[in-house]
Amino acid sequence: MVNFNDPSVIETDFVIYIKLVHLAGGLYMWEYFTTLDYEWSYITGKRPYRRTIWLYAIGRLLSVVTTVLILLAVNVKSPINCQAWQTFNLFLSYLAFACASGLFMLRVIAIWLWARPIVVLSVALSLVNLAISLYGVIETRMTWVPGLGCTPIGNDWLAPARVSVNAVFATDVILCILQFIGLLRFGRTRTHGIWQLLYKQGLIWLVAATMVECLAAVFVNINLNGPLSLMFELPSLYAMQICTARFYRVLMDFNEHPDGTCPLEFPPDFLSRREMTTVDIEVARDIASRRPSYPTPQVARSS
Repeated sequence: MVNFNDPSVIETDFVIYIKLVHLAGGLYMWEYFTTLDYEWSYITGKRPYRRTIWLYAIGRLLSVVTTVLILLAVNVKSPINCQAWQTFNLFLSYLAFACASGLFMLRVIAIWLWARPIVVLSVALSLVNLAISLYGVIETRMTWVPGLGCTPIGNDWLAPARVSVNAVFATDVILCILQFIGLLRFGRTRTHGIWQLLYKQGLIWLVAATMVECLAAVFVNINLNGPLSLMFELPSLYAMQICTARFYRVLMDFNEHPDGTCPLEFPPDFLSRREMTTVDIEVARDIASRRPSYPTPQVARSS
């Protein structure tokens, strides 16, 4: 049986971890720059302005900055201020996670038609995640060790990472379940239009991201050794960003004309309540299609 605490095994796992960081970081940089034209289309006015584009763009940009900082840290040969680097990097990575989860959360809220219990639950989950993320940023301690680089210190140095990863994973699982239940509520609407898109692609993208987060949660909890415990933490960030960003683009493109107009009809009272979302528009159309039609009364003609 493998002794995961053996120094030679830890060294091998550390090399694998470094290679995985480079591979995952390179894949995400490729994903970012090959899809950067989407943000540019908003800057140039080719697409109608949406407030959610800020969550989309900022989350992706923060993930790029996090990638650059991590790649610099694992390749640097001279001593650096590891504590300052780790604090800044953790803050940016947690903020990137928050942006991706925010897009996820807003979609779930829209599917539930802004039902107050769902809104309250989503906001509560976001606040809990924020508090736990701040705990992770404050409690994590790192120092420079010759030959190893930036190394965590403390008797239970993995505890902040464990709490943060578990919190993010639990939150996204809850949101996945809420989205699935919300889609099931509309029965036959799953077979057409945007509901089919949400039911198929939406769940596929989000379940894929959650599965990578599950790997990160498993490894950080079993704690075989340092490198293995953190092996999937960075890939889980990339998975969440890529999946939510790709589905965001698909969802926005679904209902946009080249001139930025919306082709679907909806009751005017929807606009008076809040800003329209793509899901709201489809719900309005579906509600309109369910309204009973009554025969037009025939007026008797006098002879």
